[in-house]
Amino acid sequence: MSNEGMQDLIGLINKLQESVTTAGVSLGSFNLPQIAVVGGQSDGKSSVLESFLGRDLLPRGNGIVTRRPLVLQLNPCLEDYAEFVHLPGQKFTDFNEVREEIMKETDRVAGKGKGISNEPMIIRVYSPNVLQLTLMDLPGLARVPVGEQPADIEERTRNMILEHINNENMLILAVTPANQDLAGTDALTLAARVDPKRERTIGVITKLDLMDDGTNAKDILENKVYPLKRGYVGVVNRSQRDIDSGKDIEEAQEDEREFFNSNPSYKHLAHRMGSRYLQMMLNKQLTEHIRQHLPKLRSDINKQNLIVKKQLEKMNAFEEATPEKKYQILIRLLQEFNEELKLELEGHSINVRGKHTTAGVKINRSFYNEIYELLNQVSYPDKHELAELIENLHGYRSPLYTSELSFDICVKDLIKNYEEPMLHSVDIISNIILSAISDCSQKFSDYHKLKETVCSILTDILSLKEKSTKDHLSAYIEAQCAFMNIKHPEFVRIPSEKEKGYIIDNGINSHDSGCENEIDERLMNDSASKSSVERSISGLIPAFGNSSAKGMLSREVNKDENVEVLIEMADRYLSIIDKTIRDIVPKYIIQFLVNATLDFCKVALIVDISQKKNWIQLMEESPEEVEKKKQLFCIYETTIKAMEILNQVSFL
Repeated sequence: MSNEGMQDLIGLINKLQESVTTAGVSLGSFNLPQIAVVGGQSDGKSSVLESFLGRDLLPRGNGIVTRRPLVLQLNPCLEDYAEFVHLPGQKFTDFNEVREEIMKETDRVAGKGKGISNEPMIIRVYSPNVLQLTLMDLPGLARVPVGEQPADIEERTRNMILEHINNENMLILAVTPANQDLAGTDALTLAARVDPKRERTIGVITKLDLMDDGTNAKDILENKVYPLKRGYVGVVNRSQRDIDSGKDIEEAQEDEREFFNSNPSYKHLAHRMGSRYLQMMLNKQLTEHIRQHLPKLRSDINKQNLIVKKQLEKMNAFEEATPEKKYQILIRLLQEFNEELKLELEGHSINVRGKHTTAGVKINRSFYNEIYELLNQVSYPDKHELAELIENLHGYRSPLYTSELSFDICVKDLIKNYEEPMLHSVDIISNIILSAISDCSQKFSDYHKLKETVCSILTDILSLKEKSTKDHLSAYIEAQCAFMNIKHPEFVRIPSEKEKGYIIDNGINSHDSGCENEIDERLMNDSASKSSVERSISGLIPAFGNSSAKGMLSREVNKDENVEVLIEMADRYLSIIDKTIRDIVPKYIIQFLVNATLDFCKVALIVDISQKKNWIQLMEESPEEVEKKKQLFCIYETTIKAMEILNQVSFL
């Protein structure tokens, strides 16, 4: 390939970039081979670029100055002037006006504060002092927000830089000051994240003249400290004092040559140091880089053209479809939505994938984690409360033993404590289902009104099913409170000291399996309730038949012992209720909430929507879909133009 042909490659990429930018298409859609310039805010990045341009045309100042990507297209020409792609036909010969236009256009796009924008600005620079070269100047990494900058300005600038240099076709010009730790600089740190093998990174070492006495960057420039495949080039830029005093770039380049030729540490490297050498090296490397990547670039653009073409054909086919055909599409979309929601909630299908955690898994985890913990938080009354309860129930009477009524009241209150966490459990699962409905409704993203209608209907239905589920759970709690089943096979009563005495004096074997039943019959059932026991002291004494029994009756009942018995009995009974509740909560939620919602989607949803008089309006394209089609058409036209440009190069 001739040198002229090699130079044409840079111009070819420039045409592609202008075509893409003018069309308003994201550069990410076309991975063009370019050079991105990366560096910190005060690392000398602007000075390096201006040494290539031969002109002072870049904005300067404190803080972040470059607030959007600047694409600088350098073109050898007998005249000195500049053009902006956003101002076609307008030629700038005064480079102060170029700087002003950069700031003006940046303010227009990124705002007048210190905000940033990812929209590139393309500037063509024509001069007899430049080699053909294209560089993308990216904002420096902003550490601290200033003025009206958002608090996350550092993250935003970092993400913007990474978005551009992540392109595998992008060479990275990492501008790094010599008087800082090499591996910790912004430029090389960011480059390492996207180019870990260091194959695309070119190092530029600035501020060599500002290093401390007795130190030098010889090992860095010899590629020994932090090796890069493409190596390093050292430069000496103008200082701020030089700029203020009016020292021009040509004079600065003479001083730069003298610095390298006269410095013992760099004299042996002088032939490949300096901004002039850097420009020639970049021209050569970029041209070769483009030549290597153009075949794949053309293949990628052709593939993208075919993909976008198919998408547009599909959209146009629906637009031109008959009402009958659109109705079929509506039914198919609703059926697919139903299947997708069912898959999301139930799983159990060959179509299940492992790319994300499904709603069904989240529901299962909630049952055994979040909801389990909710039920664990049910509070029990303390001993003092139970003692007060027993005393209040007996009034002025001295209690003979733990009464059935105190047991009922205590247990009933404890059971009621379960209701709130049970109902909250329904809310947790309902939110998971609602999120799943929202995710699955993305299937209707092309039809905004249909998506809104489906989500609205299902939100209302879910609310109804949620209420129904809560009603069932509340009814269950009411049923448990209505009757204490002390005959439950798992409930084992603990006899109090008084009951133990009664057992002994009546010859009941406390180890008999029927002991508890006999106590229950004599002391807690209606036939031997508290009222019947207290009816006649004289009737009781013969039953006990000895003085020890009389002593027991005369003994003051121990209040603490009654409380302990009540706590133990309530705990044993509540353990049964607790197990039952933990069992029925998931079952009720699945039956009355999950399954009920899926059943509605299977039939009623399809019938409800398909029988609406305005169903055809639900199939109208959403504003987002119209915009998407517009963007796709833009990309399609851009790919056609890009292929036309690439086809102009016969040697590809």
